[in-house]
Amino acid sequence: MKHYLIGAGGVGSWLIRPAMKLFPEQKWVIVDGDVFESKNTDRQLFPADQIGKNKAEVLANRNGTEFVDQYFSLGRIEFDPETLLWCAVDNHAARKEVLESCDLFDCQCVMGGNERTSSSAFWYDPSWRQTNKDPRIRYPDINTDRRFDPRARQIGCTVEIASGDTQLISANHSAASLMLHLAALWMLEGRKLSPEDRAKYLPFEIQQNMTSAKVLKGDDVND
Repeated sequence: MKHYLIGAGGVGSWLIRPAMKLFPEQKWVIVDGDVFESKNTDRQLFPADQIGKNKAEVLANRNGTEFVDQYFSLGRIEFDPETLLWCAVDNHAARKEVLESCDLFDCQCVMGGNERTSSSAFWYDPSWRQTNKDPRIRYPDINTDRRFDPRARQIGCTVEIASGDTQLISANHSAASLMLHLAALWMLEGRKLSPEDRAKYLPFEIQQNMTSAKVLKGDDVND
């Protein structure tokens, strides 16, 4: 069984080491086509002397994992149903393709993201497709928002590329922590429960802002 970390930036760089401790028996692969830049040094967990190098390669070398130095796209990598995808990207285009990969290969994912001072994480099982637990139903912009797709630079596309970087390291770290929490609940504690109790009691989404947290479980939505 392999775990794939998709996105090695503000969230992924904080996530990989504790995630490997949480699942020490699994093989890990880090996927990202981006390079570490000087503007990233204030909040991403990379040594300053690695500027200009591929983020996935740097994290993989530091943590003894495999890596793919390309941006994630649907169908680029084949998965099996035991695979867990850790989606730590910062754009909806890639999130959509991670979710579509789960549907195609019948595997699960945990997805995290953040704005300047807020963070969130989601668990997704392909059996939830087109229900109110599906992030594409809860947040329809995932289906249509192509802004900030980093692959646009590679193909000469005019899609907008993120130019501002207003995130805080605290929000990046929070998103990584929420992803770890959901993965521990579903992959470790959840195996002690029946499928019915997992679906009913385990949270599938956690939101954290400056003053409060919101945890959504099965009873909080109507499928």
